[in-house]
Amino acid sequence: MIIAQLMVLKNKTLFRSATINLALCLMPLTVGISATQASNLYRYKNEQGTTVMTRNLPAKYAKNGYDIIDKHGRLIKTVERQLTTEEIAEKSKTDTLAKQEQAAKEAQEAYDISLLKRFSFVSDIEAEQARRVDELKTRITILNSNLKAVRLEVDTEYLKAAKLERNNRQVDERIQGRILQLEQQILSTEALLDKHNNDIVELNKEYERDIRRFKELLALKIKGQTGNAH
Repeated sequence: MIIAQLMVLKNKTLFRSATINLALCLMPLTVGISATQASNLYRYKNEQGTTVMTRNLPAKYAKNGYDIIDKHGRLIKTVERQLTTEEIAEKSKTDTLAKQEQAAKEAQEAYDISLLKRFSFVSDIEAEQARRVDELKTRITILNSNLKAVRLEVDTEYLKAAKLERNNRQVDERIQGRILQLEQQILSTEALLDKHNNDIVELNKEYERDIRRFKELLALKIKGQTGNAH
């Protein structure tokens, strides 16, 4: 029993010694790393514009930017100066404009790809333009016809009301309600007619732009093929 206890004590002592030796072996490495970091220098300019190198960087100079130099004089890192409020605002504006330009470029590219997929010839664009304009014109014709009929009907209701008033009779609510309904229908139909007429104008502008761009893309394609041939 005593021998067993002595063996356990001996093993514990050996383990403790090994741990201490390992720590001593690692200690120079840790010290070496810290010493290397501590040997770095900071290079900056003071108020007089003189370049200063020091181991400790004053906080008031950090915002102006500085270099980190190792013990051999080699540049490790350059820290740029802090931007002023005005510079930050200008940079934000510039970044925003750059993003907008990139978005516009991507939109143009998507538009060009779609245009070339949809049409093979300028005549294809013109044919689609004519078809869509004709559809709107057909709607306008139908609306004008309906509008004419509604106006005739409202005129009839007004005549009924006028006849009753001449005979000193009260215009009943049915006639008044019908006149109001027809007047509202006239207003909504006229608004829809205006919209369709504006749609035709915008549609023609859209297809004129498509035709113009399609011709430009064809010219670029032909130019590229000619250039490759040479």
